[in-house]
Amino acid sequence: MAPRKLAGVSGDTNAAVLNERMRIAAIVESAEGKRNPELATELALRSSLDVDTARALLSKVSIGIGMGPLIGIQKGPL
Repeated sequence: MAPRKLAGVSGDTNAAVLNERMRIAAIVESAEGKRNPELATELALRSSLDVDTARALLSKVSIGIGMGPLIGIQKGPL
């Protein structure tokens, strides 16, 4: 029986996959990402934002107790 040949992946594909994994890790593992891991994961996995843009967005978001369902929306009268 002949040995099975594994499907090959080009070097360009490997590089693209590695770059994407590094982008995701940089967003999630950043200081801003650690403060809000749920949003960091969403931005990393569901957007094509670069690391600097994602970190900038995460730094502007404040999560607090009693916040409304939309970030930055206050419940009740002002």
